[in-house]
Amino acid sequence: MTAPSVPSAVAPVDGPAPVRPEPSPSDRILAAVAYAAQELLQTDEHAQALDDVLERLGRATGVSRAYVFAVVADGDEMVGRQIYEWAAEGVTPQIDNPQMRRLPMRASGFGTWIDELLAGRSIAGHTPSFPPAIAEVLAGQDIRSILLVPIRVDRRLWGFMGFDECARVRTWTDPEVAALTTAAGVIAGSIQQEAAREVLHASERAYAAAYERERQAAERRSALDAMKDAFLETVSHELRTPLTAVLGFAETLRRGDVAGDGHARGTLLDRLHENATRLGRILDDLADLEHLTRGAMAPTRRTVAVRDAVGGILDDLADVLQGRSLERELTAAVVEVDPAALERILANLIRNAVRHTPSATPVTVRAWCGADGLELAVEDRGPGIPDEHKRRVFEPFEQGPLVSRHSPGTGVGLSVVARYALAHGGRAWIEDRPGGGTIVRVTLAERGAATGT
Repeated sequence: MTAPSVPSAVAPVDGPAPVRPEPSPSDRILAAVAYAAQELLQTDEHAQALDDVLERLGRATGVSRAYVFAVVADGDEMVGRQIYEWAAEGVTPQIDNPQMRRLPMRASGFGTWIDELLAGRSIAGHTPSFPPAIAEVLAGQDIRSILLVPIRVDRRLWGFMGFDECARVRTWTDPEVAALTTAAGVIAGSIQQEAAREVLHASERAYAAAYERERQAAERRSALDAMKDAFLETVSHELRTPLTAVLGFAETLRRGDVAGDGHARGTLLDRLHENATRLGRILDDLADLEHLTRGAMAPTRRTVAVRDAVGGILDDLADVLQGRSLERELTAAVVEVDPAALERILANLIRNAVRHTPSATPVTVRAWCGADGLELAVEDRGPGIPDEHKRRVFEPFEQGPLVSRHSPGTGVGLSVVARYALAHGGRAWIEDRPGGGTIVRVTLAERGAATGT
């Protein structure tokens, strides 16, 4: 007996696959609008995204050009400026057209258009149907049909989006206009979002700038506090030492302890004069620093012979050298400088060299006329100054890293030198001396010249 057969599966019927209908123009536009919403509202690159969106809209609508104009009020006029554009292949772009960079709408015959856009209404039509002034502009761009859709931000006209048809006459349907109006709304939302982002970034920048100003102010306050502490420490020490000596010598003389000893009395008077002079020099440096910093001390220039003027100053400073030999290289040229400032500069530089160098080493002073005016150089054979300190030592109360604890100085002398140089339109700086030591260079510019600091 034969078993009953099992029915086989039904074989598929051969035939053509179902044909999906082509999307309508409005469907393609709506798809481009959805893309626009995703791109424009979720990106920080607004300009690039808008370029991409215009291309999508242009290809979806099948037009020749798609673009965005910004419109701003200028008195009674409304001025349009094309800021974005997509053009189909073979179509001439208009974004570089000078007429489109600044288009006075009313003066150019587009008054009725701007009124329609201000009222929130779109504009569509064929070029021959528009007034002659408008038709002439459109024909110059090969436009046969056009559609403009307003872009409104905060209920005001911000600009408009345009679509040019150059290949054929085209009539826009209501669904297409509605879809592109939605696209304009998306663009308006992205513009508003970008403006809010810019406000936020501006606020962040303002906050960062305010924070930076406060940080710098705090640093300046800290630096001023440090400077004040340095001032009190160094100056009080420098003042106390000679002042203590002056008081001690004066008290000795007042009591008459050496009344009968003429030599001892003379020695005390010499020491008294020396320390009183030191006090006066410190006070002079402090006063000059304050006046020069405020710009209240202008140089009184006189014509001097360099060799005579500098040589005379160096002769008067012989006691400052404390037995060191002084080498001179002085030009015979004549220059216009402030002799008092020249004396203060050289005195402070030589005292600085003596303070920081061994007693057996010589000091060299050179003076010559350079391209910028009188050039001075004081060379020593000391330990030198590290590069990181070469500029700092010209700041008030700043001293080099190798200052002696027993003779620290006020940290004012080189500051006075630098400010006297600046008052003369020149500058002061430090170089390493070949073979070891330091060269302090100073330029005093001729009248009317300035080399800066």
